[in-house]
Amino acid sequence: MIQQTDEVAQTIGAGNCIARFMQKAAFVNGLTALAALTACSANNAAPEGSSPSQIHISGSVTAGPTCPVERIGHPCPPAPVHGTVVATGAGGGQAAHAATEADGHYAFTLLPGHYNFLVEVNGGRYPRCPPKFVTVRPGPLELIDIACDTGIR
Repeated sequence: MIQQTDEVAQTIGAGNCIARFMQKAAFVNGLTALAALTACSANNAAPEGSSPSQIHISGSVTAGPTCPVERIGHPCPPAPVHGTVVATGAGGGQAAHAATEADGHYAFTLLPGHYNFLVEVNGGRYPRCPPKFVTVRPGPLELIDIACDTGIR
Protein backbone atom coordinates (compact mmCIF):
# COMPACT_ATOMS: atom_id res chain seq x y z
CA MET A 1 0.00 0.00 0.00
CA ILE A 2 1.40 3.38 -1.02
CA GLN A 3 0.10 6.51 0.62
CA GLN A 4 1.59 9.79 -0.54
CA THR A 5 1.72 13.03 1.44
CA ASP A 6 1.72 16.53 0.04
CA GLU A 7 4.88 17.99 -1.43
CA VAL A 8 6.72 20.56 0.68
CA ALA A 9 8.72 23.24 -1.13
CA GLN A 10 10.95 25.80 0.53
CA THR A 11 13.35 28.40 -0.83
CA ILE A 12 16.62 28.63 1.06
CA GLY A 13 18.94 31.60 0.61
CA ALA A 14 22.65 30.80 0.87
CA GLY A 15 24.43 34.09 0.20
CA ASN A 16 24.01 34.92 -3.47
CA CYS A 17 22.97 31.38 -4.29
CA ILE A 18 19.29 30.50 -4.02
CA ALA A 19 18.58 26.83 -3.51
CA ARG A 20 15.20 25.26 -4.02
CA PHE A 21 14.54 22.42 -1.63
CA MET A 22 11.74 19.99 -2.37
CA GLN A 23 10.78 17.15 -0.13
CA LYS A 24 8.26 14.39 -0.75
CA ALA A 25 7.20 11.81 1.77
CA ALA A 26 5.55 8.53 0.96
CA PHE A 27 4.40 5.64 3.09
CA VAL A 28 5.29 2.34 1.49
CA ASN A 29 4.08 -0.81 3.28
CA GLY A 30 4.12 0.97 6.64
CA LEU A 31 7.61 2.53 6.14
CA THR A 32 8.25 6.21 5.52
CA ALA A 33 10.39 7.11 2.53
CA LEU A 34 11.69 10.64 1.98
CA ALA A 35 13.01 12.07 -1.25
CA ALA A 36 14.77 15.43 -1.34
CA LEU A 37 16.07 17.47 -4.22
CA THR A 38 18.20 20.61 -4.07
CA ALA A 39 19.38 22.77 -6.94
CA CYS A 40 21.35 25.95 -7.14
CA SER A 41 21.11 28.39 -10.01
CA ALA A 42 24.64 28.96 -11.40
CA ASN A 43 23.83 32.49 -12.57
CA ASN A 44 23.29 33.60 -8.96
CA ALA A 45 26.65 32.37 -7.71
CA ALA A 46 29.11 34.76 -6.08
CA PRO A 47 32.18 35.81 -8.12
CA GLU A 48 35.21 33.58 -7.66
CA GLY A 49 37.38 34.71 -4.74
CA SER A 50 34.55 36.41 -2.82
CA SER A 51 32.43 35.13 0.02
CA PRO A 52 28.76 34.48 -0.81
CA SER A 53 27.59 37.58 1.09
CA GLN A 54 29.96 39.98 -0.69
CA ILE A 55 28.76 42.03 -3.65
CA HIS A 56 30.94 42.45 -6.74
CA ILE A 57 31.44 46.17 -7.46
CA SER A 58 32.72 47.33 -10.82
CA GLY A 59 32.88 50.63 -12.68
CA SER A 60 34.94 53.20 -14.52
CA VAL A 61 36.64 56.39 -13.40
CA THR A 62 36.70 59.10 -16.08
CA ALA A 63 37.53 62.81 -16.21
CA GLY A 64 36.13 65.60 -18.34
CA PRO A 65 36.03 67.95 -20.02
CA THR A 66 39.14 67.03 -22.00
CA CYS A 67 38.99 69.95 -24.46
CA PRO A 68 38.55 73.67 -23.73
CA VAL A 69 35.97 73.89 -26.54
CA GLU A 70 33.94 71.03 -27.98
CA ARG A 71 33.09 71.37 -31.67
CA ILE A 72 30.64 69.49 -33.85
CA GLY A 73 32.46 66.66 -35.60
CA HIS A 74 35.35 66.77 -33.09
CA PRO A 75 34.21 64.73 -30.12
CA CYS A 76 35.85 65.31 -26.79
CA PRO A 77 35.00 62.25 -24.69
CA PRO A 78 35.98 61.88 -21.05
CA ALA A 79 39.42 60.34 -20.45
CA PRO A 80 40.16 57.39 -18.16
CA VAL A 81 41.65 58.29 -14.79
CA HIS A 82 44.74 56.47 -13.54
CA GLY A 83 44.68 56.03 -9.79
CA THR A 84 43.21 53.97 -6.97
CA VAL A 85 39.55 53.71 -5.94
CA VAL A 86 39.20 53.36 -2.16
CA ALA A 87 35.97 52.39 -0.40
CA THR A 88 35.77 53.60 3.20
CA GLY A 89 33.14 52.41 5.66
CA ALA A 90 31.01 54.39 8.07
CA GLY A 91 33.85 54.53 10.62
CA GLY A 92 36.30 55.86 8.03
CA GLY A 93 38.30 52.64 7.77
CA GLN A 94 39.28 51.25 4.39
CA ALA A 95 36.94 48.42 3.31
CA ALA A 96 38.39 47.78 -0.18
CA HIS A 97 40.63 49.34 -2.81
CA ALA A 98 41.65 48.71 -6.42
CA ALA A 99 43.94 50.37 -8.93
CA THR A 100 42.25 51.51 -12.12
CA GLU A 101 43.23 49.81 -15.35
CA ALA A 102 44.42 51.71 -18.45
CA ASP A 103 40.77 52.23 -19.51
CA GLY A 104 39.77 53.55 -16.05
CA HIS A 105 38.00 50.32 -15.02
CA TYR A 106 38.19 49.04 -11.43
CA ALA A 107 36.59 46.16 -9.50
CA PHE A 108 36.43 44.79 -5.94
CA THR A 109 33.97 43.15 -3.55
CA LEU A 110 32.19 44.65 -0.53
CA LEU A 111 29.70 43.55 2.06
CA PRO A 112 26.32 45.29 1.92
CA GLY A 113 26.45 48.67 3.68
CA HIS A 114 27.19 52.39 3.28
CA TYR A 115 30.52 53.54 1.83
CA ASN A 116 32.34 56.59 0.51
CA PHE A 117 34.25 55.94 -2.70
CA LEU A 118 37.37 58.10 -3.00
CA VAL A 119 39.76 58.29 -5.95
CA GLU A 120 43.44 58.81 -5.26
CA VAL A 121 44.79 60.22 -8.53
CA ASN A 122 48.30 59.32 -9.68
CA GLY A 123 50.57 62.30 -10.32
CA GLY A 124 49.03 65.62 -9.35
CA ARG A 125 46.08 67.72 -8.26
CA TYR A 126 43.94 67.11 -11.32
CA PRO A 127 41.57 65.67 -12.08
CA ARG A 128 39.57 66.32 -8.94
CA CYS A 129 37.31 63.45 -8.05
CA PRO A 130 34.67 64.26 -5.44
CA PRO A 131 33.83 61.53 -2.91
CA LYS A 132 30.85 59.42 -3.97
CA PHE A 133 28.47 58.08 -1.30
CA VAL A 134 27.30 54.56 -2.20
CA THR A 135 24.84 52.17 -0.59
CA VAL A 136 25.68 48.57 -1.48
CA ARG A 137 22.65 46.28 -1.33
CA PRO A 138 22.49 42.48 -1.54
CA GLY A 139 21.96 41.33 -5.10
CA PRO A 140 23.73 41.13 -8.43
CA LEU A 141 26.79 43.01 -9.67
CA GLU A 142 26.71 46.74 -8.98
CA LEU A 143 28.12 49.24 -11.50
CA ILE A 144 29.47 52.39 -9.85
CA ASP A 145 30.97 54.89 -12.30
CA ILE A 146 32.86 57.90 -10.95
CA ALA A 147 33.09 61.20 -12.85
CA CYS A 148 36.01 63.56 -12.14
CA ASP A 149 36.65 67.18 -13.14
CA THR A 150 39.76 68.08 -15.14
CA GLY A 151 39.51 71.78 -14.34
CA ILE A 152 39.50 72.78 -18.04
CA ARG A 153 37.16 75.73 -18.64
